[in-house]
Amino acid sequence: MAPIDTAYRDMANNKPSGPPHPHDALIKRSFGDVEHAAGELKAVLPAALVAEIDWTTLAIEPQAPIDSHLQLRQMDMLYSVSIKEHPTLLYTVFEAQRTVDKSMSLRLLIYMARIWDNWMRTRGTEWPPPPIVPIVLYHGEGQWNRSTQFDDLFELGPELCKVMEPFIPKFSFLLDDLSALPDEELKRRELTARAMLVLAALKHGPRADMHPDFWVAWQEPVRALLAQNGGPDELRTVLWYILQVNAQIDQEQLGDIMLKHFGPKAEEVAVTAGQRLIQQGRQEGRQEGRQEERVRMLLKLLTLRFGELSPETTARVQAADEQTLERLSERVITASTLSGVFDDS
Repeated sequence: MAPIDTAYRDMANNKPSGPPHPHDALIKRSFGDVEHAAGELKAVLPAALVAEIDWTTLAIEPQAPIDSHLQLRQMDMLYSVSIKEHPTLLYTVFEAQRTVDKSMSLRLLIYMARIWDNWMRTRGTEWPPPPIVPIVLYHGEGQWNRSTQFDDLFELGPELCKVMEPFIPKFSFLLDDLSALPDEELKRRELTARAMLVLAALKHGPRADMHPDFWVAWQEPVRALLAQNGGPDELRTVLWYILQVNAQIDQEQLGDIMLKHFGPKAEEVAVTAGQRLIQQGRQEGRQEGRQEERVRMLLKLLTLRFGELSPETTARVQAADEQTLERLSERVITASTLSGVFDDS
């Protein structure tokens, strides 16, 4: 049997902390708009299901925190649609990590259960709760090589699996593996120019072998964006993303490529994307300095009140986010014991 407890801890520790990952802004700007999300959803969902959905009802659902240790990540999207007047939720996980997550089906099951729980707590009169279609968009370095079936997580073997079948939840998730998807197939999808370029950037942007010819291959959505109202801002977000995730490409090189293939307007977009990245680095540097100072001060206060700290306590403080540090600092004053400082933290 697979180590479920370890998988859960790994998954729970995956909640965001510190500055948002560069994937977040890119994905939110595109798939946080139903106009651009619709094409991706239609490309991934089974054709029979696409035909039954009333796409005029596609909307983005607000994301409520799951609990103090696990929350929907900033890049994950929860959509709602109607299927023959029945509400249905489409939960899309945009997997930004560069390795396959062996606990993905477990993560999805917990997320889905929490989504249903929140639905029933906030809309108790609307019964039954809507079905959820889980979707994973993955763009790691290698192809996805784990099962998309939840019951395969347990590795029980065929005989024991048959005996245990009534007691194990059975579901699968839809996988859109950009790493295994040929570019020509991606180009055939009915996507907006922004969504097309975002998916191409997610697939190729972090790769060390990303070649300048990429911009020739994907020039159609680039030119379409440059011609649209507000399009240069969207292109700037894509270029800003690539500069962040690919150490092989610098601002000057990217500006030269934009000038060569798309003209002065595109070069200006690349230059401002680079300037934005520099400014962000300065801000994050200042934030990191403040965070380190708060950690140092809290450790000092804890030591003065309760004596020498264990390595586990020190590590817990060092791993805390800004809100937790503030809460712990307040409790140092009132708590009578060290454990009292960390209660419910």
